[in-house]
Amino acid sequence: GSHIGTTILFFKSLYPQAKIIAIEPDERNFALLTKNVEANALSNVTTIKRALHDHTGTLNFYQGDGATTQSSLINHKNFKHIKQVECMPLSELITEPVDFLKMDIEGAEHVVFEELDSKNKLRLIKEMVLEYHHHLNKTEDKLSQFLAILEKNNFGYQVRHGGHAAISDKMASQCLIIYAYQKEVV
Repeated sequence: GSHIGTTILFFKSLYPQAKIIAIEPDERNFALLTKNVEANALSNVTTIKRALHDHTGTLNFYQGDGATTQSSLINHKNFKHIKQVECMPLSELITEPVDFLKMDIEGAEHVVFEELDSKNKLRLIKEMVLEYHHHLNKTEDKLSQFLAILEKNNFGYQVRHGGHAAISDKMASQCLIIYAYQKEVV
């Protein structure tokens, strides 16, 4: 999710010629994202109002009420506001080598990466940073499966804890930051 575009502003300041595809399903965030791209006259930025998933169609989308801009395809914070959003597979957008992928999609990363793997598109990504949301569903432990997808596709990786939950809280959701990179083929 591109949220309101602050990461895009950062990357464009470092790499002004970069081609960026920004995907954000939340209509409130998308409006601010579009406004920020236009107000800063950013070239080569395509904005897409969709959620990423493993298929094209619609999905339930959960949003916080009021001032919060938090939203997710998984209702892990008991959000009350539910709507439908259009979704698409990321594989449709990866048609050429990608230098860098930044992903924060609030729990849908596992299903998106399984689909990318099934379409053999991960090999086109050189580096990535993503937030992996562990234990949004308190009964599922899929981190090893997710890392296995990276390993199968020749990625090395570093994992950092990005949340504030106590390590002993067995049922806490955790935000892990994963930096992954294609290993050199020897």
